[in-house]
Amino acid sequence: MISKRSNIAVIGAGKIAYSLVHALVKKNYKVKLIISNNFNSAKHLAKKFHIKDYTNNLAQLDPQIKVLFISVPDNQIKITSNKLARLKINFCNSLFIHLSGAENISVLNSLHRKGALTASFHIMQAFPSKRIVKVENCYAAIETENKFAERFLFNIAENLKLRPFKLGTEEKSLYHLAGVFASNFIVGNIFNSKNIFDIRKSQNNYNNLDFLLPILKSTISNIKKLGNSKSLSGPIERGDLSTIKKHIKSLKKKSSATQMNYVYLNYIIQSLNLTDVVKSKYGRLSENHLEIKRFLLKEFRKALNRKIF
Repeated sequence: MISKRSNIAVIGAGKIAYSLVHALVKKNYKVKLIISNNFNSAKHLAKKFHIKDYTNNLAQLDPQIKVLFISVPDNQIKITSNKLARLKINFCNSLFIHLSGAENISVLNSLHRKGALTASFHIMQAFPSKRIVKVENCYAAIETENKFAERFLFNIAENLKLRPFKLGTEEKSLYHLAGVFASNFIVGNIFNSKNIFDIRKSQNNYNNLDFLLPILKSTISNIKKLGNSKSLSGPIERGDLSTIKKHIKSLKKKSSATQMNYVYLNYIIQSLNLTDVVKSKYGRLSENHLEIKRFLLKEFRKALNRKIF
């Protein structure tokens, strides 16, 4: 029977694996084996957390290990599952869990057909490197068709001080997309902000990120206090078409490079999206807001006709 005392293997030694193994070991889960295609990667992760056994060979999987986390890139999950399924091991009392936010449990079907329990366990958090990221208080999406596997993973999540919830297979892609908008696109927006207003260290005693962090922190704080739409400020919110035209003019001047072309189009699309936020905030769009929307749609059509890509 699978329980907290069950031995655990982690397959894959990438960014997420470091934070997951750290959290599991901290809560006294028995991580006994690290497997990675790259032997040195497996060794480094294992040694960091004093795990005795590591290998780059799936065939060395101990049949006594009943809980296996698959922490490989999304396009390798199904391949890894198929390789595991070909092993001469009885997986009827085993639980395989992949960590992808976008892929559903169907990528583990080869293991399911061998009698294994399958699930996905995704922590809504960014893992940009192998440095340990604290996962306490993060949400964890659990997808499985088995009630026992569900209870087991909910217990793990609660022991790691996560906030678990059940996620349906059909919801998986949209769930992950929400995370992309909330995290990845913010990184892209800050990247664009830094490039648009290039403050040089040689001229100032601060850098671009220092310049932007206060407003970024304030925005997040306002969202927590006031809610999403009520936190909106700026020219779109106040119906300031004159400022928006100045922005467009400035971006057009810098749009000789392909990257700035993307920023120009990105500005138009995100500004159009903000008109929906304004409508949510006030319940309607004023004539000034409608005028802005018409102007932005006109600029969008121009951009497409110019084939700026």
